[in-house]
Parts: sequence; structure tokens; C-alpha cells
Amino acid sequence: MNRKYFGTDGVRGVANGSLLTPEFVLALGQAAASILPRTEAGFIIIGRDSRISGPMLESALTAGITSAGRQTVSLGVVPTPAVSYLTAHTQADFGIMISASHNPVPDNGIKIFSSTGHKLADKIELSIEQELQRILEGGEIQSRPVGTKLPVPTTNNQLIEQYMEHLIKLLPLSLHNINIVCDAAYGSAAPWVHKIFTLAGANVVVINGEPDGYKINVNCGSTDTQVLQREVIKQRADLGLAFDGDADRLIAIDNCGNVVDGDYILYILATHLHQTGKLTSPAVVGTVMSNMGLEKSLQKQGLSLIRAKVGDRYVCEQMTSQQINLGGEQSGHIINSNWAITGDGMLNGLQLAAVVKQSSKPLSELCRGMEVFPQCLINVEVADKERTMANEQLLATKQKVEQQLFGQGRIVLRPSGTQQLIRVMVEAESKDLANETAELIAEVVRKVSG
Repeated sequence: MNRKYFGTDGVRGVANGSLLTPEFVLALGQAAASILPRTEAGFIIIGRDSRISGPMLESALTAGITSAGRQTVSLGVVPTPAVSYLTAHTQADFGIMISASHNPVPDNGIKIFSSTGHKLADKIELSIEQELQRILEGGEIQSRPVGTKLPVPTTNNQLIEQYMEHLIKLLPLSLHNINIVCDAAYGSAAPWVHKIFTLAGANVVVINGEPDGYKINVNCGSTDTQVLQREVIKQRADLGLAFDGDADRLIAIDNCGNVVDGDYILYILATHLHQTGKLTSPAVVGTVMSNMGLEKSLQKQGLSLIRAKVGDRYVCEQMTSQQINLGGEQSGHIINSNWAITGDGMLNGLQLAAVVKQSSKPLSELCRGMEVFPQCLINVEVADKERTMANEQLLATKQKVEQQLFGQGRIVLRPSGTQQLIRVMVEAESKDLANETAELIAEVVRKVSG
């Protein structure tokens, strides 16, 4: 049975739209509270990003969880990886992050973490969905305390200090004399990034550094680095670090103002950890979207690239099953299981800056070891992702073009896990070939999607 509400990164939709309403979120809170294990002293951690819809959805979620007899602890505006870490390192039964990550301002979402801090397995999300559907259809929740037996929601603004201390302890050295510009994207990193990087010893300038629910991800952060690129040059910084709305992604800018995406970051970290004997296996996990250049560059270092489905949860699953401690996505989710159990933009930014300092090489030079194949990514909006992906004309066209590209590139055609989009990615030896092929496939997608 396929999941109806959970995508690759939780439940997402337009806030207060057809799906993500207070009524729905209240029922989701009741379902999660009913299905997920509880302990006697346990509680549920809730964090959110800065979106204007966050307080409304948090109120509904808290009401749902509390009505099912379980205690909630609100952290306020915090990064997603902070929720993951604190869920695993406190007596929390599970944790929830209210965020739509890099998505536009009108969107929001619900991510749930188990008591270990990991995102829930598909089968557990399916169990929650089944209970949710039963509640939405009028079913009674399993436990409903009344009157004075209701737990009282609490707020704890101090727990985040544990998370910040954790990030600093993981650094191999002080970042003294490293000059960094950080783009907080008006999101979850905004209240914390200056303090964390200052504690790490860096000289830091923060842009877009207020938690602003109307500006989150708008022409800033990991999805739009133009302002940060200019600021890095202006400040003569060693590097720039761009986070997304919930601060679990990182896109860097080198000292020359060039974009350093997740593939480059993964290559630099993998090379450094391999040289220092800190990789548990001579392999790194990427995704089907990882550049062929990353694969070939890692091979030159004696390392393999294992490809997982898109989504940091699937990267994490491959890492666990194959005992690999480093993996990531081109979009900037990087996971080192020695440091954390989920992608963490600020943690990876600190570690990338540490590699720059330890190597005594500028970031631009560290990137030179990897040559990328030109890629073209086109997102096509469709009404029905499953129907479009199953279209015979589209599949036949893809197969034909793949045969023509043989040895010169590859095609990745996949539905978005969070939006009503079909993503067309073509990688080829030349930029023109990648662009022409991607547009050809995208045009067929538009045609068959109606």
C-alpha cells in the first residue's frame, strides 16, 4: 500500500490549503501520538522554522498530541538537525519539525523523527497514515484524557544550547582567522548561526539573518546564492555558507565567488576523511542525481560512489546497510554518521571550514580535484505524477534518447517527492547536448501530462 500523505520528506502542502489545515494537522498529531511508542517519562519535541504559518500549525499539532495524552516541549525556531539531535539525546519519545525546508513561503510541512533521531521508516509512516485516515473519518482516538488529567504543553528555550555545544565539540580545531559569510535565508539558522560560528572561532558576517516568515528562502539561501556570492567577494572571505529554510542543507561559495554544491562538498569531505583514515569504507553514498564527475573523481581517489534514491532518508538507509559513514546529495544534504544522523547545514559548514584551515588551501583549489559533467535540470508541473511517469510515449522517448546518449551521458526522470513536479535531469559531456536533450524530454512530459 502506497503512502497517501507522506512524501520523501514528511507531509507537505500549502499552509491552510487543501491538505495542510489545522484540522488535518490536529488529526496527524493524534495519529502520531497514538501509533509511536511512549515511555513513562517521555515527551514530544516540536521545532519549527520561521514561516508565518508555523505558529498556527504548531498550535494544532500540540492540541492533537496533548488530546491523546502526551506531553509536548516546544523549542521555537530551530534547525531541523537540532530537533533530530535533541530527540536522540533527551528522553523524547519522538520529535517533530514544522518546515517545508527550501520550498516557497506559502508551503509548510511536518517531519517526524523517531526516538533515535532518525526519520521514520516508510512502514511506520504508513501505520500513522492508516490511523490518521481512521480519525479523519470520525474514528475515536485510542487515549483521551479529560479535565485535569490533560498534560500541559511546555516551552524550553535552553535545550538548543546542548545542540550548539555538540557542534563545537565535533570541530577538530579552532576556526580562528577564517573569514566566513553566512546566509541564514531568514529561516531556522537565523537565531543561531552567528553565535555558533563565533564560538567556533571564525570571523563571521551574517546576511539575511533575521527569522522572517515572509522572506524565508526568497531570493536567498541555498536556492539563490547570488547575493552571498557578491558578499564573499566584497568581504574577501575565505568561503560563504548558504543554508535553506530549516538549515539541514548547505551550499558553499568559494573564495573566488563560485558555487560549491553538495557534490563538491561531498568530494572535498570524502577526500579529506579518506586521507586522514576516517572513512569506515572506501565508498561514499550519493543519489541518482549525483554528477558523473563526482563518481569518476572519487574513483581516482580509490573510492566508490553508491547511488541511492533521491532523499536524505534513502542516502542514510544505504549508508547504514553498507556500513558507509559519509553520504549526501547534490542539493546540499550531507550526512557523516560519525557526526550526526541527519543532514546538518551548520555542522557541515563548520567541518568544511575546518578542512580549508587544515589543508592551508583555498576552497577554490580544493574543488579543482573534481571535474563535473554539465547537467540540465528542468522541473515540469503536472497534475498527476504517477500517470505521467507511466505514460508509454514518455517512456519510449526516454529509452530512445538514452540509447543515443550511450557513453556520453545519462537521463534521470523522476517525480518530486514534495511538489507536483516531474524532474527531468540530463547529464552529458557537453552543456549544449545536456540542455537540448533535457528540453526534448521536458517537452514530451508537458505534452503527455495534458
